[in-house]
Amino acid sequence: MPIIRVENWLSVEWKYRVAPEILQACMSARVPGIDHERKVTVVFGGEIILRNNNVVVVFVEGLFTRRERTKKVRDRLARMIGDAVRTQLPDGYHVEVLVQRFDPRVESFYEV
Repeated sequence: MPIIRVENWLSVEWKYRVAPEILQACMSARVPGIDHERKVTVVFGGEIILRNNNVVVVFVEGLFTRRERTKKVRDRLARMIGDAVRTQLPDGYHVEVLVQRFDPRVESFYEV
């Protein structure tokens, strides 16, 4: 279950507008094993946009390592999320998306 964390976001209204776009981008990216929006969590961390900083950073974390989740698949996921966020930003803003794999054989994970 990937967690998508958005940092340096614009406003409360903006996050409610962009969260569904991010979920739709995840579904459209056709990542193996992510076949329903319930398998994705979108959170907004930190403070609202920092002064003089026009970059929204999106971290895709907890994406379990699987053979079929190739670099090509991860690149597609990053691009689609970035494009979805970019459409919701004013001119002059940029998006950076970082996809980080998670290997449950090496790292700890617990779900209730």
